[in-house]
Amino acid sequence: MKRKRLIVALLWSSLVAMPLVAQPHGKSEPGQTRSEVRLQFLSFENFFNVSAPAPAQTVNALQAEYRGARRFSAQPAEVYWHLSFMEYGKSSLRNSYGGRLGLAHEGAVQDYKIYADVAKNRPASEIRNGGTADRGTLYGEYGFRPSTQWHIVFDGSHENDRFRNAGNRDDSFNGGEAFVHYTGFGYRFTPELGIAAGRRHVHEQSQSYRNEDLIAGVEVIPIDPFYFSIAYRRQKRSYDSSPANATERHGIAELVGDWHAAPRIHVILYYASEDVNSTLPQSGYRTGILILGTSYSF
Repeated sequence: MKRKRLIVALLWSSLVAMPLVAQPHGKSEPGQTRSEVRLQFLSFENFFNVSAPAPAQTVNALQAEYRGARRFSAQPAEVYWHLSFMEYGKSSLRNSYGGRLGLAHEGAVQDYKIYADVAKNRPASEIRNGGTADRGTLYGEYGFRPSTQWHIVFDGSHENDRFRNAGNRDDSFNGGEAFVHYTGFGYRFTPELGIAAGRRHVHEQSQSYRNEDLIAGVEVIPIDPFYFSIAYRRQKRSYDSSPANATERHGIAELVGDWHAAPRIHVILYYASEDVNSTLPQSGYRTGILILGTSYSF
């Protein structure tokens, strides 16, 4: 039972953070399908990633999701899917919708996840002056446990962003991460360390960059109905060419919380704050996102 709760906690941690795996809570028995609906409030601080003296805009949104998963056999693998719709509280932003199809395997020693995702008008916070873009994503993850005290995870992703009426901002991204989780303290306290690297190519060449990241975090289950994790990511972005030939330092703090309030109900919290310092004058900024939501499983 302790191992099952640990796996659920690890799934939830990766579910909310980028990239989202979008699986419903829990695990399915062979031949069983489980489903979940969610309603979430989102608040994006400095939605367009602007630097002072330009005024930062906070954009709120409501999101509805349906998540499903089915385990077809006794093997610990399941197919999962996800549909979402988001309405922004700013009239100039078009509604966002998307879908995902994936496969997840959670074995005693090895685990993996793969998915394909398409989304329209999603927040595009990875380049300057942000906005929304149509995004396609391919993601893969592999983990193994060399012993009962260690869990090592590798993942990689490919993204394509397309901006409406702004083709010079279209971009693609390839990146990978590696994490080490230490489970020797028991399922209630799991620290992790990670590294990441990636390359984002933007049609407007001055926006293209490479990133190198260091990540540290901890996952905690103080009592069984509650789960939370905190993490800090330090990212260095090195831009390719003039006039943006520069280096940025991104500090990203993240908090994830989940309260199993009733047998079918979870209450969800996610908050991230990002501070950006640049070698270019008046190019630093601060941004953040808050998500509050609830889910119902059936």
